[in-house]
Amino acid sequence: RKAVAYRCRTSFILPAKNAPRKPPATLLVPGDNTSMAFLPARDISPAEVEDSIARTLKLIGPDIVRIRYSFDEDWSGDPAIYFRVLLTDAAAKPAGLGQLARRVSESLRDDLQPTDAGLIAYFSFRSAAEQREMQDPDWA
Repeated sequence: RKAVAYRCRTSFILPAKNAPRKPPATLLVPGDNTSMAFLPARDISPAEVEDSIARTLKLIGPDIVRIRYSFDEDWSGDPAIYFRVLLTDAAAKPAGLGQLARRVSESLRDDLQPTDAGLIAYFSFRSAAEQREMQDPDWA
């Protein structure tokens, strides 16, 4: 196979105060070592996220205590949405945790379509017992 070199340039637009920062995603085009920026197809509002969380809570049922979220950048500086899912102690047992985590993350991803808004979705799960011990305000 022939090696292809890529070079990436992305420009940033400053958002309004308190709005999540959403730089345009970058499409890498092989061959001429240039890139072309494209804008996300849409924005995700906090109200839309809250509605999606409510639908997920209704769909999944009593295994979830609550879901919190925040907009931020990930480790590489890309815009992201972080979900913090607090589970009941019974639901956090290893036997069903993987399936429950998959159902929650798929429900939120399918409903919100964060990649269409240029966001990467990250999910963290914690049991109610862990939260009582850690007392993390971001999970409250």
